[in-house]
Amino acid sequence: MKSNEFLDRLGGFNAAFSRSDAEQRAMKLRDALLIPRGARGPHAPHLEAVHMARLLIGLTASETAPKAADAVIEYARMSAIGERWFSGAEDFEKALTAIFSDINLTLQVKEVIVCRSWPEASIIMADGRRFTFSTLEPPEYEKQICRIDFSVRWHFFHTIKCAVDSDEIKPELKTNEDVEAYRHYILQAKKIGNEQGEDAAQAWIKENPFKGGE
Repeated sequence: MKSNEFLDRLGGFNAAFSRSDAEQRAMKLRDALLIPRGARGPHAPHLEAVHMARLLIGLTASETAPKAADAVIEYARMSAIGERWFSGAEDFEKALTAIFSDINLTLQVKEVIVCRSWPEASIIMADGRRFTFSTLEPPEYEKQICRIDFSVRWHFFHTIKCAVDSDEIKPELKTNEDVEAYRHYILQAKKIGNEQGEDAAQAWIKENPFKGGE
């Protein structure tokens, strides 16, 4: 997946910033070598999961495009507070990278909330667990300003993972049948969400975990 495709999909689920602003943020990350640089259009470089993690942080964590790269550097290294939500996710970047890499983790995510007021983020799972990442205790003056949260819901992560796996068969999707089965699985979850609400869709996903093209 290329950065423009990523921006298109995020914009389809959240219109909190303009496409122009999103493109400026992506440009700042390229200039800082946080995501791949290269040609534009059909020959643009593909994003790896870690680049998607950084791009998502750059889009959600900073108030302005010029601060996007600094926000990525700061938020990416935020440590897990308390229980680690899975082995190896000692920081926020690794946690997001895993979500974009592993179908089983993707399907468990309900929402990711990024706080713009100070370095903090939470990953909320479909079963209700909440895993929070943060830096050291924020300065006292930062606690006094209004908290601004940016929410990214499960639809976005499912759509990204489905698109990536359709283009590049990952180990988790070993055949074209697996890819097609996953596509239908996501469409069914979306249908339930549209008809019965997101809680019903998440309950269905929990009760019917994806098992490939069996």
